[in-house]
Amino acid sequence: MDSETQFSFRNTHYFCKTYVDSSAHPCYVFVILLDNGLIHEFGEELTIKTDCEKLLPRTDDHPRLVALRQAIFDSLKKTPELLLAQQQYQQLITKPRQV
Repeated sequence: MDSETQFSFRNTHYFCKTYVDSSAHPCYVFVILLDNGLIHEFGEELTIKTDCEKLLPRTDDHPRLVALRQAIFDSLKKTPELLLAQQQYQQLITKPRQV
């Protein structure tokens, strides 16, 4: 399910659309930025790799992009979408493997 999320970045409030996918390990949050200035700097889409508690490193990490991802993720932490994803993710990683 996608949702619109407000986040604070560089002392300014922005909105983005987010979709949380907790069906695999690790969990991913797919983000579509809605602000033209952020789109110009970072592109329209970005992905957050997470264990549903903290950001996980990505190969395209650089300090400004990590700061943006962290700002968006911090805004998502208490949303119903991420809380549900945490539950699903925990079930996924604790489920016994079938051989």
